[in-house]
Amino acid sequence: MSMYQRKLIKYLIIGALFFIVLLVFSIRAKKIEKGNQFSGIVESIQYGDKGTPKVVIKNNAYFLSSTSLNFNTDIKPGDSLIKERNSLTYKLIKYKTKEVILSN
Repeated sequence: MSMYQRKLIKYLIIGALFFIVLLVFSIRAKKIEKGNQFSGIVESIQYGDKGTPKVVIKNNAYFLSSTSLNFNTDIKPGDSLIKERNSLTYKLIKYKTKEVILSN
């Protein structure tokens, strides 16, 4: 086996390990999000680099990674947000209009 082939195999292994770690973190994040259950008024909202919102409800922070960009931009402080355990569907109730918006 030549030096070039060994180097290629080494880089392929490193790349595969990198993608496996990313996959594990993604699955873990979905499991955590799916396990969350809350209902309350959005006290504050912050957006991450990729537009992923972090909402604070009853002094607890929740990351909403499985929602769409349109849903994310609809959330404002004062709105009510409800999420049931073992579900990735969020129910947003607008403060002023009482309009109900579902995430999925």
